[in-house]
Amino acid sequence: MFVLAVRNEAALAASFDPDSDVAVEGGKSAGRAPEQVMAVVNSHRAAINYCYQRALRKNPNLKGKISLRFVISPSGSVKDVKILSSTLNDPSVERCIISKIRSWRDFGPVAAAKGDAVFRQDYVFGY
Repeated sequence: MFVLAVRNEAALAASFDPDSDVAVEGGKSAGRAPEQVMAVVNSHRAAINYCYQRALRKNPNLKGKISLRFVISPSGSVKDVKILSSTLNDPSVERCIISKIRSWRDFGPVAAAKGDAVFRQDYVFGY
């Protein structure tokens, strides 16, 4: 499994990750380079952080990790997102993150014959 760290250079106690990962799941990269997927995931960091920051106003002690699996269709859009595990214990943050990831359409197309690509993404908030 190819794992890449997503770095947040301005990681503060109230921000997410310095060590989030994006990884190919089950060998299903469909010709998509993990580095390119990571670049797209990184481009959406602000949107994911927004979900956490919004909830942090209500709960200043909010912290935890969420692991998700997302499927990229050959057209380059996210086709499915599922939470694999979460220690956030905040359904509103989880729903917000899922909603943001579902809207990603900027992975670029690949040949339809390559099929769907499956990746795992971990976010760590507040540590």
